[in-house]
Amino acid sequence: WPKAVAEAMFFGCIPIATKVSCVPWMLGNGDRGILLSEKLDKDRNTILEILDNTRQLKITSRNAMEWSQYYTLEYFEKEIAKLL
Repeated sequence: WPKAVAEAMFFGCIPIATKVSCVPWMLGNGDRGILLSEKLDKDRNTILEILDNTRQLKITSRNAMEWSQYYTLEYFEKEIAKLL
């Protein structure tokens, strides 16, 4: 699940996800995606507010893409090499 979210973010998709596992950290607690509260009315309003704000959509998309593109295979290989 978190890997699928990260893959989408890599291409600028704005994830909409529940607070599962490390997803809140990945989404910067809402700066890089939409974290659902699992309260239908609140979540619907949050999504609609963001969809109405194209400037915020672009910022959130860019934040998601920049964060996820930092964590490349090369980055992980370097970090593993440091541990070994």
